Amino acid sequence: MVSNSSATVSRFPSLPLTMSCSPLAAPLHTIVRLGRTYLAEVESPADANVDCFVSLGSPHSPPPKDVQGAIDQTRGILTHVNAVSPGAFHDDVAYTTVCGTCVTGAALRSAEASLEEKICGQGYKQVCGSASVAGDGIVPRASAHLEGANQIDLDGVYHSPIGKGSREWYGDVIDAWLEHVYTTAE
Repeated sequence: MVSNSSATVSRFPSLPLTMSCSPLAAPLHTIVRLGRTYLAEVESPADANVDCFVSLGSPHSPPPKDVQGAIDQTRGILTHVNAVSPGAFHDDVAYTTVCGTCVTGAALRSAEASLEEKICGQGYKQVCGSASVAGDGIVPRASAHLEGANQIDLDGVYHSPIGKGSREWYGDVIDAWLEHVYTTAE
């Protein structure tokens, strides 16, 4: 996170050597519910010094309650956040949601699906209620985007550097989403 100061960015040669960011910029991966919970609790994002919100492969919607096998792994946090601040809630925050689409899940009994497709499908089903959807291998696309946000799908991008094999993950394609960290609401 960078706030009201300069930080040296040496890991990514395509970025400027220094960047100054005020207000706060916090690209969030996976645990975005913490950022949305924070924004839901503040009266004004300006008071919290937040003007942009970027999520990478993060579930934003709770699983449907009427689907067998769907489990709310957040223990109600996403249900609460969506009730008090649905979608791209604050007009003065520029929201961007990013999701890789490298694995389309499949039901366990699917004869033609690979083991990875079946495993990912079971994970997707727990998050969004359906196994046969596209996602980043962990988070299904159906749950990764907020209504009203700038939505970016990255073909072939996997959720994590662990288990990605020859695929890219969000950190490998930083140029595809980093510019949105510097975007503010108009």
